[in-house]
Amino acid sequence: MKRLKMTIMSIAFFFMFTNITQANSEHTVSEGESLWSIGVDYGVSIQEIQELNGKPDSNVNIGERLQMPESVTNEELDLLARLIHSEAQGEPYAGKVAVGTVVLNRVADDRYPDTIRDVIYEVVNGYYAFSQC
Repeated sequence: MKRLKMTIMSIAFFFMFTNITQANSEHTVSEGESLWSIGVDYGVSIQEIQELNGKPDSNVNIGERLQMPESVTNEELDLLARLIHSEAQGEPYAGKVAVGTVVLNRVADDRYPDTIRDVIYEVVNGYYAFSQC
């Protein structure tokens, strides 16, 4: 169970530095906030916020409205964790991380579906791409 939690934490960390998100909400900058603190609150990277808002640097102004990238939902994270457990339950830690990385790389790749759920449940030649969890 401890390793499963570590796998989930590693995947969550991976999401912070992977560009697989889309805009869905807006944030108004308050006093004392920085891109870093806003990113931590939303679970997204500074780079994603900068790219989405066309910001050349990390400076923010009080009252500035920023489009925020969508972060991974708890349901998607749970589904990914269940898939990793199902696909790599007898594998060492590196094998579990590899399964999660395959899913995330597919989400980021234009040749595959755009969500974790859709990647996991994708049907290829009449078969699911991954075993069902």
